[in-house]
Amino acid sequence: MWRDYARYLWLVAAVVLFPLAVLELLGFGPAVDIRADSLDPAGLVVDVALVVVFELLAAEVVAAAAERMVSNARAGTAIPGVRDFLGRVPWLSLVVATVVYELAVAIGVLLLVVPGFVVLVFGALYGPVTVVERPGPVRALLRSAHLVRQAFWSMAAVMALGLLAYEAIALGVHLVLAPVSHDWSDVLGEYLASVLVTPLAGVTVAVSYYGLVDLEELRTSTTVS
Repeated sequence: MWRDYARYLWLVAAVVLFPLAVLELLGFGPAVDIRADSLDPAGLVVDVALVVVFELLAAEVVAAAAERMVSNARAGTAIPGVRDFLGRVPWLSLVVATVVYELAVAIGVLLLVVPGFVVLVFGALYGPVTVVERPGPVRALLRSAHLVRQAFWSMAAVMALGLLAYEAIALGVHLVLAPVSHDWSDVLGEYLASVLVTPLAGVTVAVSYYGLVDLEELRTSTTVS
């Protein structure tokens, strides 16, 4: 399945994430600086927009595309067209759930790194839960945690490997291009890492979701019988 859809997903990721790379090259950084001595309201608005619109939502577009492809592969149906794909995904719920998830992870990281990673793992399936089951944002996170409880350490390993893969690719590109241009190497490294890792992460999360749902149904049917 991955071989069949890899090129398509990488193309989607390259197109969706490209504006962020261009904006970063133009000097619009995604980091939000809220220090009182250097607060720039206009710059703050731009930075927040970059974080929410490009980093979070662009990744969710790729993740939603991956989920639809896994779903169609399971059902044996063709890949939906652009209009069909855009119409089937509950974008508003997905956007709100993404913001809630990222805020929860950020709060966990601020408290300590470990709580942040735990939230990251338990909430990892909120995307496919939102797309398939259509709950509210908070219920999507709770449903994700309920499913992940069945295989927490496996999901933790998957998330950790994904993060390590992203950092390794970004660092590798940076080291190769560092003699040419520091700015270009940083931005291009992050862009290529996102393009390569995001689709794979989306497929992995979608497959994990359906696998854990199947496991849940199997346990339920075994208990009933």
